[in-house]
Amino acid sequence: MGSTRLMGPLHSWLGKYGRPIEEVGFAAPVREAGERLGYVHIGESHRGLPGTGTIDFPAFFGALAGIGYTGPLTFESFAPEVVGAQR
Repeated sequence: MGSTRLMGPLHSWLGKYGRPIEEVGFAAPVREAGERLGYVHIGESHRGLPGTGTIDFPAFFGALAGIGYTGPLTFESFAPEVVGAQR
C-alpha cells in the first residue's frame, strides 16, 4: 500500500444543527477551529426561523468574526416562511 498525501490545506467544517447534543455553546468550537474552519452550516435548533429557537446567533456570528472567518456559510430551514407554504 502506498503512502497517502493531503493535497493542499486540511479544513474543518462546523455543522450547527447537531452541536447542541455535543457542545454547551457554539462560540468555543468556532474559536478552537480557528483558521482550520473552512465551511459553516447553520440552522435554528428546531430547523425553523433563526431567532425562534435556542441558538445564540449573536455569540456564534461574533465568534466567526473574531476568527476572521470569510468562508462559505449555508443556511438550512424547513420553516414555511423560508421554503414556501405548502398548498
